[in-house]
Amino acid sequence: MKSPKTLSLLVFSICLFPLITWGQARLQFIHNSPDISLDSIDVYVNKTLLIDNINFREASEFIQGPSGIPLLIEICPGNSTSAEDALYSTAVMLSQGKKYIAIAQGTIDGNGYNPWQPFELQFIDYARETSNNTGQTDVLFFHGSTDAPALDIIETTSLGLLCDNLSYGQFDGYKELTPANYVLEIKDSASQTRYFNLQFDLTPYSGQALILMASGFLVPWMNNNGEDLGFYIVPASGGMGVPLPPKPDPMAYIQFIHLCADQALDSMDIWIGNKKIGNALPFRYSLPFSEILAEQSHVIAIQPAGSSSPDNPLASLTYTFHDQQKYLLMITGIISETGYTPSPVLQIYTFDSARTEANSETATDLLAFHGSTDAPNFDIYETGVGLGLLVEDLAYGNFASEGYLSLTTADYVLEVRNKPGNEVLYSYSLPLSALGLQGKALSLCASGFVNPENNSNGPGFGLFLALPDGGPLFELPTYIPPTTAFIQFIHNIADTSAQYLDIWMDNQLLLDNHPFHRASAYIEVPANQDLTFSVLHKTSTSPSNPLASLTQSLESGKHYIVVLDGIASSSGYNPLTAVSMNLF
Repeated sequence: MKSPKTLSLLVFSICLFPLITWGQARLQFIHNSPDISLDSIDVYVNKTLLIDNINFREASEFIQGPSGIPLLIEICPGNSTSAEDALYSTAVMLSQGKKYIAIAQGTIDGNGYNPWQPFELQFIDYARETSNNTGQTDVLFFHGSTDAPALDIIETTSLGLLCDNLSYGQFDGYKELTPANYVLEIKDSASQTRYFNLQFDLTPYSGQALILMASGFLVPWMNNNGEDLGFYIVPASGGMGVPLPPKPDPMAYIQFIHLCADQALDSMDIWIGNKKIGNALPFRYSLPFSEILAEQSHVIAIQPAGSSSPDNPLASLTYTFHDQQKYLLMITGIISETGYTPSPVLQIYTFDSARTEANSETATDLLAFHGSTDAPNFDIYETGVGLGLLVEDLAYGNFASEGYLSLTTADYVLEVRNKPGNEVLYSYSLPLSALGLQGKALSLCASGFVNPENNSNGPGFGLFLALPDGGPLFELPTYIPPTTAFIQFIHNIADTSAQYLDIWMDNQLLLDNHPFHRASAYIEVPANQDLTFSVLHKTSTSPSNPLASLTQSLESGKHYIVVLDGIASSSGYNPLTAVSMNLF
């Protein structure tokens, strides 16, 4: 856009009344006509070009002009050659000392526009170029969308209703606001349908006055596929309007896990409002984490598989999820009237600080939940690598008070112990490394019956892993203690006659010609029984007449080292220390 000529000089040059002195006014033009044939316009005053090729949603700066005399303002399509091309004209007279805004709105004709709002210039005479108060931002709201209904504009973080029932062609304001980050909700005044949720950042506009302008079509396909409706900041300094970006809807992330062992509910439907989000979810399956609108109340209903509505649910929960938080929803309990002891009612248990990834890339995070209706309070110990107590006094329907456990991704052994007596009820293998679960966050769920015979012969108790991607839960295998141990031999006999030795286990040759100053690999051998290890000179054919022997019962799963030391010869060495086998 070319720099605008000032109206005062323009009018002075074209009027032949040199003895008259005019007062001054100021005027800003804004092109807000969404007519697809008017991507730019020219503005003439008294037949002289004032503004050349002002684009749609562009504003001039405030222009100095004369007051008290008639002015003929004519609008032509962009790149016009004279005011004879005018498609609209109006006569105005500006008042001394006032500031005006003139907004071009509407379309040239009704061909393809529904509804048709005729092209015109909409004036106000109370415009501001700066804020009334230092450090504030003064905002004038303008509805310039031809097919949008009357609108309510609500600031949702603190200010509340800013504009009530703002209709097409209307201004509202100025509102004197503290420069800050705001969120504007734009609604149909009549139906309260929400059209937009927009970020309204006034921090760059301290000390300024501006217009927030509705511009474009709510339904473009009914209006020659013109520009979409949006809201634009138009500052007093002019330039292209700045669109307000959308404020993303607040979203939360939720996962449902079916732990109800009642055989009457071997699969279930999960409803949120009137939408079925879980269709025939089987027992010991989970849904993947999914998005849900946050900061509004939701009604969650559990129904048998094949349900057609959420009415009269087996269980329900009214809950408000919060923005960007993750939630676990465990479903457990009993729906049958008989056949289960005890029979707590079916419920949905929530955890509001869920994770989908471990806090550390090298770890696996576990959150324990007790969903077994007849299991007592229990502790969980890790005994494989000796971590000890992990979860204490976990009660039915509760998540572990310890929260997520961050474990190095390895393979572990878990013991479930009765809380009152510290009796080991169950032992499980937890193969985090073998399953490749590094960097994951998982739910560790207790599920099933300790006493199936008292619960309609339902599924037995177990510990299960639920992954964030959903699907069948992984059942931890029962831990089977190893039946072997591991032993290593280190040859440290410096006697030259014993440079190479044979090592036997009972009647089995373990190491043949094992050299001096050499450690063997760990050798897997039977555990929990007496074994006799014997050392002989090389080329031995049996363990008879050994240099030394050792009888030992080794504990399953443990690693041992045997160091061979001493002198094998009967002379030539001082002192003559007998060969020994030292177990570590």
